[in-house]
Amino acid sequence: MADVTLQPLIRFDNRALADLTEVGPIDFYLEEHSRGIGALFAVMKGDKRSGSVLIRREQRLNGDFECVVVAGKVRGETAILDPGMSEIERHARNKGCKTIRLHTDRIGLIRNLLKRNPDAETVVEWEL
Repeated sequence: MADVTLQPLIRFDNRALADLTEVGPIDFYLEEHSRGIGALFAVMKGDKRSGSVLIRREQRLNGDFECVVVAGKVRGETAILDPGMSEIERHARNKGCKTIRLHTDRIGLIRNLLKRNPDAETVVEWEL
């Protein structure tokens, strides 16, 4: 299996726009990136682009840094989760992060992440 890597993107290209428009408020993602808060990456499997992800680093109250997966979309690659998350973990460690946080409503993704990280905390939140 080809390695999964994150390739930094300087700006939103058509692919990143299409990918991230599907998952949430694109104007917010564009602003996060333009302000230098969110780092944009192409998700690569070998030399083939599989998706896009926007990541930021936040400082927690205790002073530790946390990697936040703001938005991401990978197309047609169910086998990419473990190598993709390993690459996000590598990136987070390189940026001095101690934890990773991601918000999702995809039950299958939650199950897979909990299998991979059985000690992960799961938070369910909804608006009233």
